[in-house]
Amino acid sequence: MDRWYRTPILRQIGHVATYFPLRAAYGFFACLPSSLMRSACCWVATLIRWVDRTHARCAAANLTHAFPEKTNKERQAIVRGMYRHFALMIRDTILLWRHRNEDLLKTFFEDSDIEPFFELKREGKGLILVTGHLGNWEMAGCAFNSVYQINGFSHEFRNPYIRKSLIRLRATFGQKTIFTTQSMEVILECLRRNECLALLPDKHMKTSRIKVTFFGRHVYAPSGPAILSWRSGAPIFIGAAFRIGLSSRFRLETCPVIRPDLTAVKGAEIRRITQAYMDALEDLIRRHPEQWIWFHNRWKKQLPVP
Repeated sequence: MDRWYRTPILRQIGHVATYFPLRAAYGFFACLPSSLMRSACCWVATLIRWVDRTHARCAAANLTHAFPEKTNKERQAIVRGMYRHFALMIRDTILLWRHRNEDLLKTFFEDSDIEPFFELKREGKGLILVTGHLGNWEMAGCAFNSVYQINGFSHEFRNPYIRKSLIRLRATFGQKTIFTTQSMEVILECLRRNECLALLPDKHMKTSRIKVTFFGRHVYAPSGPAILSWRSGAPIFIGAAFRIGLSSRFRLETCPVIRPDLTAVKGAEIRRITQAYMDALEDLIRRHPEQWIWFHNRWKKQLPVP
């Protein structure tokens, strides 16, 4: 942990200095007409990409390892698209709030067959929704809360202002938030109520324990989704809400449902499920690489290839 964060007054100054400029920027964008928001977001994306050279270089290095067959020009285009996509999420949030009293599936989604969600709900075992920092995960959670009660599983943000804003946004659309500090029983209880637990296990985490292959390189992945599926019998559904062009319209794309084999050896089954959901996430990322967080060093720990 940063040394300055241990000092209460510096911690408070840091929280304020981070949150209020973000809140002011959000207020500025919210005042713009919809026709101007896209251009403004794209301009901001270009500015951030040139200022934030460290993360841009990290993204380029990750893409070099993940897509060695692509040219440098193609990889740089993905980096530009990535910054543009995440900047456009500002507009997505504003439009989501403006249309909060409408049918969000009809307003923001195209060609999305949600019948599989209803079929899984009829099984009565709850649902573990595994997605990633891919597409617009907040938009997906808000829209599909009309089918399932969504429980977002999240680390607590160190910044209390950002944490409260995020919880308030999700609560507006009926979502609940379960933090990692809460007990396993609380998590399992939402599955027993036939609700949906949404997880984003694509980043490097200190709790990652299972060695898996991801884009041809070995990394550690969280075993949490697999353990929860094993203990509850709940299926794992992998999907993401992908942006269509530069619009705030999305298309839900999914992978085959993963179900636990309760007759298998527990340790081997946990490893199988973990590798299966990481393979599914890789497949989704390959479909739309510009909509994933390549500036995150997912391969922080280099593991030897056997």
